[in-house]
Amino acid sequence: MLYLIILKYFILPNMRIVPFFIFFFIEITLLSQTFEQKSFDYNFVSLTRYLNNLVHSDNSEKNLELIDSLYSYSMKITEDKNEAFFLLTMVTLPYRVIPLKIPYLGIEYGIPLPSVDEKMFKQKTKMTPGKLFFDSPPSGDRDKVPHFFGNAFLAHSFGYFNISKFMGIFIELFERAYISSGEFDLRDFMINGLGNSYGLFLRHDGHISPGNMLKLYSIYYFRLYN
Repeated sequence: MLYLIILKYFILPNMRIVPFFIFFFIEITLLSQTFEQKSFDYNFVSLTRYLNNLVHSDNSEKNLELIDSLYSYSMKITEDKNEAFFLLTMVTLPYRVIPLKIPYLGIEYGIPLPSVDEKMFKQKTKMTPGKLFFDSPPSGDRDKVPHFFGNAFLAHSFGYFNISKFMGIFIELFERAYISSGEFDLRDFMINGLGNSYGLFLRHDGHISPGNMLKLYSIYYFRLYN
């Protein structure tokens, strides 16, 4: 069951921070699609290895094609959109531990995430496509990939609750308030919106790739800033 994976990786090792995950945990239990943890662990490593073998590029068009390739492979090994989105989100996260901080109390606590060995982790962080948009910074937009697929997961899973937009905002505010070095990023909201739209679109039509959806970023950007 998917919620058992959340329980193992996020809640049981961190009982002192259970309140932060109750809402998300309840939402996960609403999923109709489930899969065994052994399958998740195997797919996590398999997708990480696939990512590590991609050909790195500094061209945004090529990188969007790599995003499509990652999605296609994830669908191949999971055979389910919800599982593929969740797996892509976890694999492309650029850290192994979420550095949680409690405001005013000065307490910091690391939340471990599903991960691989140090060598594979460094490689997959490096190989995650980063040059995605015309305004991607020199350091890249690797952190935008899990934002996109995470919101696609929420929208595709809970679209009829219209909860994905709320969760996108909630996560941004949570990062700013509770995660060390977390910053409020308007571009994250834009990617969240594209991920949300992609997840909702795939509830009705599966004939658009994530790379093509991300190409709409430029239109989204100029509409927002002009």
